[in-house]
Amino acid sequence: MMKKNDYAFFGAIRADELETVSSMLATDPALVNIPAPEKPADTRGMSPLQAALCNGWHRDIAWFLLEHGADVNFCADAKLDGYPALFDGVNIAAWNARRYAWDGQDTTSMRLVRKHTRAEADDAFAFLRCMLALGADGQATDRENRSAYSGKTIRQHYEGSPVWELCGDLFG
Repeated sequence: MMKKNDYAFFGAIRADELETVSSMLATDPALVNIPAPEKPADTRGMSPLQAALCNGWHRDIAWFLLEHGADVNFCADAKLDGYPALFDGVNIAAWNARRYAWDGQDTTSMRLVRKHTRAEADDAFAFLRCMLALGADGQATDRENRSAYSGKTIRQHYEGSPVWELCGDLFG
């Protein structure tokens, strides 16, 4: 049964409030791996680490949770369409690897407007490497036996891409 404190903890993660997350975790260390409440639906059943990764890449909170024992192999209950936490780590690395340049002339709006610096990309890849170094299972699957994307293994999805060039050796 969820406690009011559990809801507040996930609220602090969503709001990117590192000090609140830190204070709450100091008071109740078990919060580091507690599953998210059923509402809001976009994070239900996720671990705090997954919530920090998939709701805006709250990097400071994500790193803090790793440093305080977040389960890198957490997988939400199958009833909630859960998937391994590593999926979010891979997504963060892939998304932050995409750097878009503007030539200063073209005013056509881009379909993807996010721009990521080299530092942001490096941090996202360092985070993924850290998850793997802490024992995240690169072959973990969800309840439908899918790995990171559409039933493909991480290798099948990324091999030959910049993501694979940067960290493919981690997956063997």
